This record gives sequence, C-alpha cells and structure tokens, in this order.
Amino acid sequence: MKRSALLLFMTFALLLVIAFPVLAVDELSGYDVRVLLSSSSSSRSYTVRIEAGEYLVLDDRGKEVGYIDTMQDVTFSYEEDRYWVEWEDDVVESRHPLTLYPDDTESQISLNGKTYRGGFKLMMNGDYCYGINVVDIELYLYGVVGREMGYNYHTEATKAQAVASRSYALANCSSDNVYYDVTATTASQVYGGCSAETDAIIQAVDDTRGQVLF
Repeated sequence: MKRSALLLFMTFALLLVIAFPVLAVDELSGYDVRVLLSSSSSSRSYTVRIEAGEYLVLDDRGKEVGYIDTMQDVTFSYEEDRYWVEWEDDVVESRHPLTLYPDDTESQISLNGKTYRGGFKLMMNGDYCYGINVVDIELYLYGVVGREMGYNYHTEATKAQAVASRSYALANCSSDNVYYDVTATTASQVYGGCSAETDAIIQAVDDTRGQVLF
C-alpha cells in the first residue's frame, strides 16, 4: 500500500473509532475465520506440515474422526468424489470436506513455506481446489495488522487498525459464504500468518480483544 493511501486509511480508521461506538463482543471468543490461502485448477491436493501443537480431524458436523499429536505431514486430497486426509498413522475419507483443527492456541501448520496459526481444510469448487486456513479471529489478526499498516506506528494507531481489521473480518463472515470468508491478499486484507507477527502487534490485538465498530 502506498504511503499516502496508508495515511489516508489510518486517518479514516481513527475517525471511525471516534465517530462510531466501539463495543466489546464477548461472543467473538473462539470465533473462526476461513482464509483462502491457495487456489489451484491443476491439482486436487495440498500437503501441510504440523509445526507445533496437537490437531483433531473433524468431519462436516464437527465430530472428531482423527487425532494427530506429533510434527508430521498431513495430505489433503479429493478423488473419486471423496475428501481424504492422510498422515503417517491413519487415513480418513468422507463425502464432505474434512478439517484439521487445532487442539490448542499454540498449534501451527505450514503450507508452501509459510507458517500459520489455526487449522486447515480443502474444498472443491468446480474444477478449483481451495486451501483454507481455519483460524480464530484474534489469532488471524496477529497476521493482518502489520501487513495492513506497517510496523512503526504509535500504539494507539495500531490498536485502531486492529479494531478496523477485526470489524472488516467479522463483516465478511457469513453462513452464506460456502467456501471461505476472506482471502489472504489485497482482495480482502493482507494476511501473512506467523511471519507477520510482532510483539507490538500481538499486544495491540490483545488489548482490543473482541472490540468492533458498529
């Protein structure tokens, strides 16, 4: 984002915080955002690596159908009208998408050389295969705020960006979205995963936890 556009956005964000009520929404605790990380029309599989923590494999109803407790590769694929998740100890298949879901907030996965908090799922949309990061909205913001505004601004400006980014993400989360809520690019908000995090960004997100604009 160019500096002039960034300054304009920051001014707008600060004005929003002044002009509109900022409310804390307790229900946001544990609220997940589905972020489109990758899309392919030539491949029907993704392999992610568990970098930290423990993971559950959940079916489309949220029922546990698998458990992974060590660092290893997990392959998602779609073949013969079935979704497959395979790791070194087991394989699960289903007619509906399966989700690799974190068992704790410190769990991390990597895809294509980038590390992300939260979990992962594969979804098919016609000929397109989507790789989606399923992540708690607060942990998602850790990887967004710095990418959207930079890293050398006043603490209060960073907090304003956290509130604006949280509000944007929440506004785009809907049951009407079949595949994902936001992308990881400028088409939505730029999301860099763990590499975009700093202590200051994490603190700004934590200090405004659950706060959104109405």
